[in-house]
Amino acid sequence: MAAASASEELHARIAVLEKTLESERARANHEQARANQEQARADALSAERDRLRAAHRQLQLEKEMLRRRIFVAKAERVDTHQLELEFGQKQAALVELDERLGPALNPERSPEKPAASPPKPKSKPTGRRDLRTLPIPEERYELLDPELEGTAERIDFEESYQLGWRKGGPVRIVVALAKYRITTEQGTTTITTVAMPKRTFARCLAAPSLLAKILTDKYHDGLPLYRQEERFARDGIALDRGTMCRWAEDCGMTAGCVVLACSRRLKSGDFETGVRGGGFGAIRGDAMSSGAGGRGGAGRQGYRWSGGGAL
Repeated sequence: MAAASASEELHARIAVLEKTLESERARANHEQARANQEQARADALSAERDRLRAAHRQLQLEKEMLRRRIFVAKAERVDTHQLELEFGQKQAALVELDERLGPALNPERSPEKPAASPPKPKSKPTGRRDLRTLPIPEERYELLDPELEGTAERIDFEESYQLGWRKGGPVRIVVALAKYRITTEQGTTTITTVAMPKRTFARCLAAPSLLAKILTDKYHDGLPLYRQEERFARDGIALDRGTMCRWAEDCGMTAGCVVLACSRRLKSGDFETGVRGGGFGAIRGDAMSSGAGGRGGAGRQGYRWSGGGAL
């Protein structure tokens, strides 16, 4: 009896264990199927992420290309309305795609992106350009003091350099100011230097001839400053467009008011008032003949207006 009872309990225990094993197998199969589904979903999301990233990079490239085309078109004075419309559309599409990607999928906005290295410190300026090293022709102007010549000892020259322009290319202009040693009656010695002549702008590297060349090329011939910068670079002169732009602004602020005043005075027609007020020395209209006979041998006649005196 005892053996039969133990055998029945053993069979019951085996049945319970088999049932538990079957349920565990079913649960394992269910978890495996769920894991396969999650893996397939992850693969699909990864493929979608890669596709969106590729589209994002492509839009960035197209945006940069449109930006450069707009910049070049403006420099060449071409109508940029259509390009700006395309640029706006690309920008909107890029923003929309950027929002879809989000910080988790966009590598450029991901918080896990390593921090950028600190910017390199700017190099210290080396001072004023040394024009003596440029392989260009040189023009030297020595300024003497006629009162001290022959009475005081000329000991040296104090030289300053400017960059000028002559027909054919740039030149180095050297202004040499004479230095004299003067001995007084008390026996003391002083050093004096000839006064620096007036310049267009204080401490300006460009001589008036170079300023005239830059402004003529820019506003008369329509040559952009960046192309002038490239042309100077071919001649071995490091002259950036920012410096030339400041020179143009200084010229406009200095001479613009004079030109506008002259224009208003001429257009007003009150020439005599201008002469009395000291604005113009003289304004005269002279009859001119073309010298070419028309019908009946009569030549054409016009008038030439000329002005003189200080402005």
